[in-house]
Amino acid sequence: MVRVEPVGGEHVHLIHRLTQAAFAEFRGALDPPSGAEAETPAVVAADIAAGGAAVAWIGQEPVAAVRVARQPDHLYVGRLAVLPSHRGRGVARALMAFAEAHAASLGLPEVRVEVRSALPGNVAFFRRCGFAVVEERPHHRSPTATTVVLAKPVPAHNGAGET
Repeated sequence: MVRVEPVGGEHVHLIHRLTQAAFAEFRGALDPPSGAEAETPAVVAADIAAGGAAVAWIGQEPVAAVRVARQPDHLYVGRLAVLPSHRGRGVARALMAFAEAHAASLGLPEVRVEVRSALPGNVAFFRRCGFAVVEERPHHRSPTATTVVLAKPVPAHNGAGET
């Protein structure tokens, strides 16, 4: 069973390690390279301080992480990182459910993600989770690469711990 817990700065190195392991398959495969390749624990710490993060556990083993950032009209979800050995087990969906509940608790109407067009499997995953494409745009580091922005409305939070 997957357990998702919000975490703070005390988990910077764990989140960095999970992200590096999950994104390793993209090294040399993306142009421009994934920003995760050059990330340091300091970058992870700044992301957590600016928005937040969660870790997914199976038993006592940390198997995935995600970072979130509150925007004026949505919750941005980034660096969804599941260890390859634990993919296909509902871990990413559990982290996304956490993000959706978090957005609702903040009174935000939707969750957004941005993925590389060159990774159609990732786009398909988010579509299966109920996200819809709202924009395609050039990658901010390369005019020849594109990204897809997907959004999903979240139900209003009723203030009683339920969404």
